[in-house]
Amino acid sequence: MLSSITVPWAPLGPIDPRALKPARLQAHWAAQIIAPVGATLVPPEDDYGHTALEWKDDLGLLVSRAAGQSGFRAGLRIADLTVLVLDPSGEPAETFSLEGRTLEEGLAWLTAAVGRMAGEPFASPLTLVGYTMEPHPVKDGAAFSVDGPALATIERWYRNAARLLAAVRTAVPEAGEVRIWPHHFDIATLATFDRPEIDAEDARSLGFGLSPGDDAIPEPYWYLLPWPVPPKERRAPLAVGTWHTDGFVGAVLTGAHDERTVARFFASAAEVSRRAIGVDPA
Repeated sequence: MLSSITVPWAPLGPIDPRALKPARLQAHWAAQIIAPVGATLVPPEDDYGHTALEWKDDLGLLVSRAAGQSGFRAGLRIADLTVLVLDPSGEPAETFSLEGRTLEEGLAWLTAAVGRMAGEPFASPLTLVGYTMEPHPVKDGAAFSVDGPALATIERWYRNAARLLAAVRTAVPEAGEVRIWPHHFDIATLATFDRPEIDAEDARSLGFGLSPGDDAIPEPYWYLLPWPVPPKERRAPLAVGTWHTDGFVGAVLTGAHDERTVARFFASAAEVSRRAIGVDPA
């Protein structure tokens, strides 16, 4: 059951979640350095899963899908904004600190490192995928500046989310892979309740996830997004969390909480949302 989920939980520390935005924006832009590996070097998937990043818990990294004939990956260590290339066994082969460096320098380094991993120069330089994102001076050539305590806190949010969402996936049989989407920078799993032949736009689903913050809610927040969007009269009160309706409609939980509170949020929101979209209770 969702409400009984327990996982190893990293304490989030004393930093107010609302103060993490400057560091979060730098980490989001840093992730754009590794995003082109999946977007351009991994075979396309119908649901764009090839563009998604994954969490590698043993190393504390965001990583791309396996790419190239050898299956190397690109990675980002959020805690100190270090870009890495991982060899086919998943071990770091080369690293590049973004402290005092620019997006352009990071992309150039990764292009060269990918070429070395492949054994020949990369045919064309890696470039930004072009996602629409919140602005930050690094986009216009400013150097990255590492705020260690804030970035370490953000890294712990992702670590906790990856562990909790993996447990959600076990508890909800319909849930798919846990993915980190580089355009929104959220980490999520999607539970789909209709047959595969049903168009994705029509299939009923619940999206369980964590956003590190965005232009709608500037601090980290847990969310559950029911689809199709239920009308107001079908959105019953939640035992934990609230309904958000500005920009998107979904159940959200802000603030720093332990895993039991987040699990209760997901359980309450899932129960209400299942009824709202016409899916039998779990």
